Amino acid sequence: MWVEIYERGERMFANLGTGQCQWEAPIGEPIKQANLSQWWELFDHSTGRFYYYNAFKMTTVWHRPLDADIIPLARFQQRQRRARQDSEISNSKSTTSANNDAASTASNNTSTRQLLNASSAGHSMSSREDLIEEMNEEETENEDVISESTIANSACTTPRRTPGVGAESSPESSPVKTLNNSRFITREKSKSVATPTKSPADKKIRRSLSAASAKIPKSNFGEAWSGAFLLNRGFMKKPMLVSELLTFQKKQLKRPLTNGSSKILMKEFGESFRLVNSYLENEKMCDLVSLISFGWNHSEIANEIYPSIIKQSRHNPNDRSLQVALELTAICLYFFAPSNKNVQNLIKEWLNLHERDHKPFYLSCLSRLKKVVEKGNRRGLIDPGEPEILLAKRHIYQKSMFGTTLEEILATQNEQFPELEIPWIQRELTSVIIRLGGLSTEGIFRLPGEIDRVNALRVDVEDYHVRNADDPHVSCSLLKLWLREMAKPIFPEELTEEILNTSENKEESIKIISKLSDLTKTCLMHLIRFLQVFAKEEVSQKTRMDSANLAMVMAPNLFRPMSDDPRLLLDNSRKEINFLRNLIEGMDTSSASEYDSCFTVEKV
Repeated sequence: MWVEIYERGERMFANLGTGQCQWEAPIGEPIKQANLSQWWELFDHSTGRFYYYNAFKMTTVWHRPLDADIIPLARFQQRQRRARQDSEISNSKSTTSANNDAASTASNNTSTRQLLNASSAGHSMSSREDLIEEMNEEETENEDVISESTIANSACTTPRRTPGVGAESSPESSPVKTLNNSRFITREKSKSVATPTKSPADKKIRRSLSAASAKIPKSNFGEAWSGAFLLNRGFMKKPMLVSELLTFQKKQLKRPLTNGSSKILMKEFGESFRLVNSYLENEKMCDLVSLISFGWNHSEIANEIYPSIIKQSRHNPNDRSLQVALELTAICLYFFAPSNKNVQNLIKEWLNLHERDHKPFYLSCLSRLKKVVEKGNRRGLIDPGEPEILLAKRHIYQKSMFGTTLEEILATQNEQFPELEIPWIQRELTSVIIRLGGLSTEGIFRLPGEIDRVNALRVDVEDYHVRNADDPHVSCSLLKLWLREMAKPIFPEELTEEILNTSENKEESIKIISKLSDLTKTCLMHLIRFLQVFAKEEVSQKTRMDSANLAMVMAPNLFRPMSDDPRLLLDNSRKEINFLRNLIEGMDTSSASEYDSCFTVEKV
């Protein structure tokens, strides 16, 4: 009886009586069609028990499903197992004389006919008990081990793929058909069964691909994170390593690399792979913009993009592809993170391999990965545009104003603004806030600016201009963001506990400022003097933001949390607010008076 067997998009046709398999449906023969209720009955050699597998649902169970269409494939496993052992034994032996080869062939044909005669159809071949006993007996037989060189040679000489319960074929001349290191044995005389044929060009391509893959050494790269990927683990597939899956290929993918199941992944995985491949080859901005948009909008596409980049950089014949792939990874990490932790760990493992030869990319990718995982993807409603993407690319090679130390910022701006003792961004944003009417804007510092406009202003600030600033709330949001993202907070973590202990005493709070570094103290003086302008009674009556409210919204940007305990966080937050309020109300900031012109409406 012929049955249709389906798994993961591939269909084949097997004759349960003769063991014959083929890709094309047999002509003029009745075929039992595959359906959702079809379950394969298989045998587990480790436990000596039968189990059942549904290829449509990708579900495996021990008990025999009720009201199901059971396909007995355990006998096929038996044949495959025995054929594989015979193949390994024969391949491990040295070459013998022509007479011995002929005798061996005759012996193999005889054993093949005996096996086929002993197994006529389905479970009528023998009882389930006999089958279990026969399979268990095979467990006790010794198996010869094939050397790696023998496996590589046999892989290179494999001409084409034939159907079966497993997947790569052995040479056509053999009466034993194989598939994925597993073989079906067919009658030597059954020549009436149509065998799928390939053109000489197809065979040549397959041989060249097999030879190329044999040159790539196997490794354990990514095996610890294999749970994230769609590997060939099925009954009809050849088991694949993560290192094999993530190896450069020119052709388009036929299925996703990762094991996500969303509709958007199944629909767009091919396009995301094409964009990755195209950018690595041509470095076109249009491809980069589309790729960033894909990953930023869809988390499962983000999980697919990073393995695609790694795949197309490994064993790529283009020497520049690795550097472009590392750069592309850094750009992507600026905007979105892989939500799958296995993919995150895979990125780290891949980066570690290139730490010595590509140190700048290694450091940039690791820092961005850590930041984006902790704080989340780039916020906003509008997709990242070309200016923002170019900024992300530029900051791989040079320091940004955000996420760096005060010392690094002053060193970067020294060429253009050598006279400034504080960061240019601090002086400009404080000036812009007042120029745009911040002193009369209700809820200033408390109400957030539109996030997409904040992102746009950030791009302008990185180029040392604020010409497009037109909303005080947006400028306030960017100022708070800059303070919050500093590599080292204004109030150092090593002094935080001591600072908080002085929060109930205004004089002690002011006194402890002397322990700060000179540069930090200068920047703090300017910031406090700026906030003191808003704390004046005539201003706070308009803005509804007195010293207490200003301290409440600004303190979280100047401190780093000391604990994850919610109760301790709440208590420390209260102390931080009190401490900053003490500075706003009682600190002498006359040393920062040189910037008073920035706080005068008439002169700004």
